[in-house]
Amino acid sequence: MYSSDKINYLIEKKYIDNLEFPNILNKAKIDTGFRCNASCYYCYYKNNLDDSFMNTDEIYYQIDKAKEFGFNKIELSGGETSIHPDFINIIKYSSLKNLKVSTLSNCIIFKNRSILDEAIFNGLNEILISVHGLKDTHDNIVLGKNKLEFSPFDNIIELINEEIDVNIRINIIIHKDNIKELKYLFNYFLDTKVSQINLLPLNGWDDASIVLNKNNNIIIDNISYLEEAIDIIKDKIDINLRYFPYCKINKKYHKYIKTVYHHFFDEDDWNPLLTFKEDYSIYSKEHFKDPLRLETYKNTLLNNRINSQFYKIRNKENCLNCEFDNICDGFKK
Repeated sequence: MYSSDKINYLIEKKYIDNLEFPNILNKAKIDTGFRCNASCYYCYYKNNLDDSFMNTDEIYYQIDKAKEFGFNKIELSGGETSIHPDFINIIKYSSLKNLKVSTLSNCIIFKNRSILDEAIFNGLNEILISVHGLKDTHDNIVLGKNKLEFSPFDNIIELINEEIDVNIRINIIIHKDNIKELKYLFNYFLDTKVSQINLLPLNGWDDASIVLNKNNNIIIDNISYLEEAIDIIKDKIDINLRYFPYCKINKKYHKYIKTVYHHFFDEDDWNPLLTFKEDYSIYSKEHFKDPLRLETYKNTLLNNRINSQFYKIRNKENCLNCEFDNICDGFKK
């Protein structure tokens, strides 16, 4: 992984075509539809959670294209992928094509461990689990007014402490309801199967825009709670602070910041080029064969910078004078 200032320098000097690192961007994001068994109030697809499942043949088409383009890993993304009626078959289909399979999940369906065991047996390599706070916070956000006979939070904690043959990473959206809980939450992850924690601010994308309000200002005012929590796990678990502004984080934590530019150099993340167009026919294997093609990456980086900074909470004068201006994401308004 290149440091933030190194990426900044390379972007500024337009040396992207000269970077040397192996196996970059080999994970493809595979959409399985927006249908979900949770009702998180800040979900990007809040108005689509009851949609029909995506046709399995359409999912197979995406997988076929990923293989054709030269990818060796896929990430199943919803909605909640595990409730798709062909979830196991999708994993099996991918595995038969020698693709490593990761899935985003709230793990509610995996309360039935036989489903998880079958998924792992058929080729599931990794679960990226969404956790939203301590037990009451997490369960209230996930369930809303719905009820279950078990706690989704307790289910996750039990799962990450079990001897299962799958890598586990954690996604945490930081918001006003959980920022003061983080140091207590992180203690649950120590000495478990968790290998990485991604910490993200609430982004106003799609349906989530209506709940953004002043959430990120609350995070800034309470950033010390986040930093204190990082200190608990920093020597044991990999940390990604995604899309946080450099000026609001103590410098000793800058090494954990991963901006939209780091996205292009993070082997655990999916290739963002696949999400810009729904029509995969515009691509060919050559489009991804050499991931260092200058024009492809330079144009994508520039577009991302324009789109990202348009929505930033920014102080124009201070930002322009900042050494990280070219790569800092700021916060969404």
